[in-house]
Amino acid sequence: MKRGKLHILIIACMLLAACTSNDVPDVEASPISFSATTESIRDTSADTRSMSADTRAGELTDATLSSMGVFAYVSNITNYNESSTQLNYIYNLAITKTSATWTPASPVYWPLNSNEKLTFFAYAPYSGVIESEGNALSIPAFNSAGHPKLTYTNNKPDIDLLIAIPQANLTSATAAVNFHMMHALTKLTIRVQNIGSNAIRVTGLTLKARKQGTLSCPPSTSAIAYASTGTGEEAYITYDENTALDITLDGGSAAASDIRTYYLMPDRTGPN
Repeated sequence: MKRGKLHILIIACMLLAACTSNDVPDVEASPISFSATTESIRDTSADTRSMSADTRAGELTDATLSSMGVFAYVSNITNYNESSTQLNYIYNLAITKTSATWTPASPVYWPLNSNEKLTFFAYAPYSGVIESEGNALSIPAFNSAGHPKLTYTNNKPDIDLLIAIPQANLTSATAAVNFHMMHALTKLTIRVQNIGSNAIRVTGLTLKARKQGTLSCPPSTSAIAYASTGTGEEAYITYDENTALDITLDGGSAAASDIRTYYLMPDRTGPN
C-alpha cells in the first residue's frame, strides 16, 4: 500500500513538471512608458484697474510638473464602455519625473494579448503631494465602473491641480502613453495699484470660496466636468481671514503689487 502511494506521487509530480515547461508560452510582456505635457497658459496679466482678478490657470507647467497619479481600465478586445468597464488594471500608480524621464513607482506592462485594450486616466500632482500640502483627494474604489471621479478638498489654496485628457483603447502597439494635462482649478491673483495722488495702505484681505468638489474627465467629452459638493455656508471656506497685511502704495505709482495668489475650486456644476 505504501509503495503504491509513492508511485502515484512521483507520476503526479512528473506530469506537473511537464505541463509547466511545455504549456506556458515563453512571451515577455512589454513595459508601459509614460509622458505628460500641460496646456499652455494664457497671459492676461496686463491690467491697469485699481484692483484686478487675474484668473488664468495655474503654475504647473511642463517644467514644474514632476508627479502624477495614473489609472487604467482593461476592456479586453472591445472598446472602453462608460457603464461597464471596470477600474481593474492600474490603480492610482505614482509616476514621477526626473529630468525628462517619467518612472512608475512599480513597473507596469501591456497585456500579452496584443488585441487587448487599455484606457488610461491621470491627474497631477500625485495624491501624496496633495496631502502633504494640507489638501485631500478622494479616489474611486478598485473595480468600480465608469471614469474616475476625484473629490478634491481645497483646505489650502496654494497648489495647482491638473486632470488629463483620457487615452482610450490603446494596445501594446502604442509607443508610450502621452497625457495632455488640463488645469482644473482657477488661479486668482489679487493685485492692487494706486492710481490716485495720495498713498494708500492695504491692511488685510479675506476671500471666501467653494471648499470641495468632484472633478472628472469623461472620454466622451475630453473636458473637465465639475460637481460642487455641500450646501449652504458649510460648502465654503474662508481663506486668510486673520492674516494681517501691511502694504503701502505711494500715490501715482504705475506699478501694481500682487498681494496673494489662490488656486480655487470653481463654483459650478457640470455633467459628471
